Amino acid sequence: AHWKLVKPVVDALACPVILSGDVFTFADFQRARDELGVAAAMTARGAQWNASIFRADGFHSNNEVREAFLQKCCWMSKYPYQLAKFQLQEMMLAPSWFHRAPGDVMTLKTDLGRAIQSAKSLRGLCEALGPSMARYHDACVEWRAKRGSEAKEAFDDNGDEHPFNLMHRHASSTCM
Repeated sequence: AHWKLVKPVVDALACPVILSGDVFTFADFQRARDELGVAAAMTARGAQWNASIFRADGFHSNNEVREAFLQKCCWMSKYPYQLAKFQLQEMMLAPSWFHRAPGDVMTLKTDLGRAIQSAKSLRGLCEALGPSMARYHDACVEWRAKRGSEAKEAFDDNGDEHPFNLMHRHASSTCM
């Protein structure tokens, strides 16, 4: 987006203008409102590369975001693994100038990248991220099997038997 061209448009119109493009940090949202006077701003690539872009406190590492994303995919019983695979690959293809935390793996030319590319199921994607993610996947499958049609398709169940509570009793904050 050519941000320099937006301000005159905002000033000339009497309706709300929404910026679309080149929003890659939480601060960019505020800067767009302050400097350009837009009503809102949208992001696509920034959120695709690291969904924690919406956190005012800064990014989580891509490794944390990948794990949180895959946990949500596991919890949703009918989430197509192909969509999860595509999103994980997109996260790893972020350009070098985009935010990276120390230790972030940001290329498909690694063991992790190749494992994600060769995965043929949601469990395969979980295995690529490590044994704890594979166990999380299995716990979700087991939890749904025990409950049959009663299993909720929601992330906000705080029951003791919820897979998230079974696998992650330590206090970890959600990334997305």
